Amino acid sequence: MLFRSYEENRRLREENARLRGFRYDAVRLNVENRSLRELLGVPPIAVVSRSTGARVVADSAGSFVHTRLIDVGRAHDVRVGMPAVRPEGLVGRIVAVGERTARLMLLTVFNSRIPVVVGSSGDRAILEGDNSSEPKLAFLPLDPQFRVGDVVVTSGQGGMLPPGLAVGRIVHIEDGRISVMPNIDWSRLDLVSVLHYTPAAPPVDRGRPGRTRDGRGR
Repeated sequence: MLFRSYEENRRLREENARLRGFRYDAVRLNVENRSLRELLGVPPIAVVSRSTGARVVADSAGSFVHTRLIDVGRAHDVRVGMPAVRPEGLVGRIVAVGERTARLMLLTVFNSRIPVVVGSSGDRAILEGDNSSEPKLAFLPLDPQFRVGDVVVTSGQGGMLPPGLAVGRIVHIEDGRISVMPNIDWSRLDLVSVLHYTPAAPPVDRGRPGRTRDGRGR
């Protein structure tokens, strides 16, 4: 029993170290991205200001469990829609928040839809969860150039998720079905980081210029 506790503490220390490394990399990449956008004159995009570490509680791992309960909530500034990640990549998004807990929907769940971009081809698609261990790519371009083994990352399209989060790799292309194996080992999902990501604000509709309400020119 004592040995098992020691091993568990050692593993948790290693996980914390990996999560701290991920946080450092995220901050560094954010600084580099902001500098490049300023250099190129590109408007700023929504950024990750910080992250909150969380432990997965209450839910046991299994093939048919596609949500997890985590031990952070409104008291930790966690909100619905925030992404949860591990050093390996995207885990899912927050779909419900209590005072000190939140419900995390994994990217494999049937209702999950994530805009992604594939490999060096730059092909954009939507990763659709289907309650299996290998979600599928949908809404593909007419002539996709990707192949088995290509890396899949978030595209940031729609502004709900940060671009560039690792998702997984294409493992099957058969009869028009493209399957992606996520980077996450769901059976060992005990710690995550919730990214405090501010989605891009939608444009303000100020009406069509040059026309009054009755349709005549001003």
